Amino acid sequence: MQKIQNLSNTTEIVENKRPIKLSSLLSSNSEQWFNESMQLYIILFFAIAFEVLGTILLPASQNFTKPLPTSILLASYGVSFYFLALVSQKLPLAIIYASWAGLGVFSVAILSYFFYKQILNWQTIIGLFLIIIGVTIVNLYKTKIWRSCIQKVLSQITI
Repeated sequence: MQKIQNLSNTTEIVENKRPIKLSSLLSSNSEQWFNESMQLYIILFFAIAFEVLGTILLPASQNFTKPLPTSILLASYGVSFYFLALVSQKLPLAIIYASWAGLGVFSVAILSYFFYKQILNWQTIIGLFLIIIGVTIVNLYKTKIWRSCIQKVLSQITI
C-alpha cells in the first residue's frame, strides 16, 4: 500500500500492483503450449507475408509477361502455401484461413494504397479495421487457456 496525494489535496491509499508475468498465468504445460503456438503463429505470419508479396506483384507482372516479377510472385505463392500446409497440421483450419485471408486482404489494401496509389475511402478503412477486429477475436477466444489468461489479466486491472 502506498499513500499518494491527488490534485484535490486529499490522500488516497493505492495498492502497488506487481507486473503480471506470463509464467504466473500459465502452468508448465500451458507455457509449453503457448511457446509452440507462438512458433506456429510466426510461421502463419510468414505465410501471410509471402501471400501478400505475391499478390502485390500481380500488377507488376503484367499478366505474367515480365519474368522477374512473375518468378518472385510464383515463388512467393509457393512458399506461402508451404508454410500454410505446415501450420494446418497443428492449428484449426478455420483459424488459419480467417487469419490468412483477413490479414492478407488488410495488408494488400494498405500496400496497394502506397505502391499503386489506389484510393481508400472511409467505408473501406472501417471495413479493414473490422477485419482486424474479427481476426483478433477469432484468434484470442479459440482456447480455454487464452480465455483464462485474459480473465486473470483483466482481474488484475483496476480502474
